[in-house]
Amino acid sequence: RSSGGVGAYDVCYTDSHGFVAVGDTGYLFKSPDGTSWSAQQYKFVNYIMKGICYGNGTFVAVGSDGSTNNYGKIYTSQDGETWTNRTSATFSGLSKVRFADNVFVAVGSSGIIMTSSDGVTWTTQTSGVSTSLFGVVNDGSGNYSIVGDSGTVLLGTSASATGISCDLDVEDPAELALLHEDIPPYILAENVHTTISNVNQTQQAYNESVATSLSGKQ
Repeated sequence: RSSGGVGAYDVCYTDSHGFVAVGDTGYLFKSPDGTSWSAQQYKFVNYIMKGICYGNGTFVAVGSDGSTNNYGKIYTSQDGETWTNRTSATFSGLSKVRFADNVFVAVGSSGIIMTSSDGVTWTTQTSGVSTSLFGVVNDGSGNYSIVGDSGTVLLGTSASATGISCDLDVEDPAELALLHEDIPPYILAENVHTTISNVNQTQQAYNESVATSLSGKQ
């Protein structure tokens, strides 16, 4: 399939709304079956939207305004069609957002981590790093893995709308690499092997669920 030459960065799926994807210059892509897609420009002004997820009846999309200041952008929608701009309260562009355990967790440049229970009100967390963060996944048991630039790996637990506890892991080139659909491999330390194994299973299931819809974008 083709996105019409426009970069598409992330996609989510719900039974009631089908596939919804976001990308460059404010584009929104929608499909009921992963085969026939419609593209709508300027749904997010002309911002670069890099992450989308769905939880508690709400879509949340995140990205940046593409300016020199790289202001973070957050939008929410109940139906995937009408979107509302929310105040992100961050100068850091956002790269990914995921929903688990009734909490939205967004990550981005300069080590930014933000959490929210409803996608509207967000709290900035302390990650302990200043490198850009590109991806976040939850293993279904309350454990988060957050990966980023320069081999950064954060393990997070006890996420809530107002906080998430993160620990920085040490790189070990002899150990396991975490692969994400749009993230280069990052080397992890041995003490996170069990957690990352579970996360990989979650990520693999997610990748397979969207493969038919996006793998054909040539």
